[in-house]
Amino acid sequence: MKILDFNSLVKKECVLTTGNFDGVHCGHVKLLTALNDIAQKNFYKRVLLTFKRHPRLFFNPGLTHYVLSPFEEKTKLLSELVDYIVPIDFNKEFAAIEPEDYMLHLIKHFNMQHYIAGYDHHIGRGKNGSFENLIKLTKKLSFKLDRVKPDIYRNKPVSSSRIKDCLEKGKPEHAAIMLGRYYNLEGEVIKGRQLGRTIDFPTANIGLAHDKYIPPKGVYAAIAIIQGKKYPAMLNIGVNPTVTNLGQLSVEAHLPGFSGNIYGKIIKVGLINKIRDEKKFKNIALLKEQIEKDKEEIIKIYYQNILD
Repeated sequence: MKILDFNSLVKKECVLTTGNFDGVHCGHVKLLTALNDIAQKNFYKRVLLTFKRHPRLFFNPGLTHYVLSPFEEKTKLLSELVDYIVPIDFNKEFAAIEPEDYMLHLIKHFNMQHYIAGYDHHIGRGKNGSFENLIKLTKKLSFKLDRVKPDIYRNKPVSSSRIKDCLEKGKPEHAAIMLGRYYNLEGEVIKGRQLGRTIDFPTANIGLAHDKYIPPKGVYAAIAIIQGKKYPAMLNIGVNPTVTNLGQLSVEAHLPGFSGNIYGKIIKVGLINKIRDEKKFKNIALLKEQIEKDKEEIIKIYYQNILD
């Protein structure tokens, strides 16, 4: 997979699609499978145009922790599914492009022969580039057009917003089905306040991208991956109200049975189940007692639910 500029010139004929692809969920994979089938039949290159930042962040620049997959993570997830990724800067100029001008650009710069649209696809100024309007352009501009039906879960289309809603409701197991994998929080292990050490439960504090969506506060059964090895993990998202009153949110994982210095290393933590909300205990002894119970539960859940 290669990264191309929006104004690149590609000689090889291609099949192309455009979208946010936030989360790279099962619906996205279904669309990209159709893209791949057309590419194989016609010896086309597979090209995907996607946004560096979610358009919602352009209109609401103060939003943080909004996207399921920041651009770097999204690129990794897409790397084996397409030949070229074209990052788009969503700005006033891009938002003002008319659908016909946009399609002309794709034909001119990427030698687009075939365009694939999702079930709710809209492009161009004012979202005027609906599938119905794109059909009108196919003869005028001489390209083929297909629309891929949505992937369905519980009688509704899989979408990034539904995945986020499941996580908001403390149901990461449903989010995992729509994603086709556990929802992951990945980042460098950074120095935290080391509060876990004070109660004999050391944790790995995870530094996350500023736009990465963080699920609600609570304790989660999870799988941690460090340098290719898997471990059961107890993930805590919260402000540690029993041991501090600073109110500073942290995302930290306790790895039962793990020992070693992992500061500066990358850790990926996939959410299996939420086991409880964050709670302020009357004293440290009660907190430690609950954490021991949590640890037993997360180990049990890990071995019952671990995906290959």
